[in-house]
Amino acid sequence: MRLIFAVIQRGDLAALLRALIAEGFRATVIRSRGGFLRVGSVTVMIGVDGSLVPDVFAIIKRVCRHRVRPSLPMVPALEPGIMTMPYPVEVEVGGAVCFTLKVARYVRIQGTPVARPVK
Repeated sequence: MRLIFAVIQRGDLAALLRALIAEGFRATVIRSRGGFLRVGSVTVMIGVDGSLVPDVFAIIKRVCRHRVRPSLPMVPALEPGIMTMPYPVEVEVGGAVCFTLKVARYVRIQGTPVARPVK
């Protein structure tokens, strides 16, 4: 078993989940926010058999788009009283950053349904 952590742009999440589910994979999403660009990102956790890791990576590569967006960099003041106006720069975002971990043990627990009183 392998556990894949894929950090992706929030805008690619719905399409990635649809593609993973269509291929029979399950995923768990952890929401986060990027520090540098303050862009919404998410971490998708996907548990798969080791032989299926390339298939998951192929789906991620196909769905998670690479794009260029304008950003205003934070410019530190050089001297007190001197103010510089930041100018927009283009920054590459998107795609995915993936980590793969070996899983020593995988257990899926499904709780027992709770009986509800009949009215």
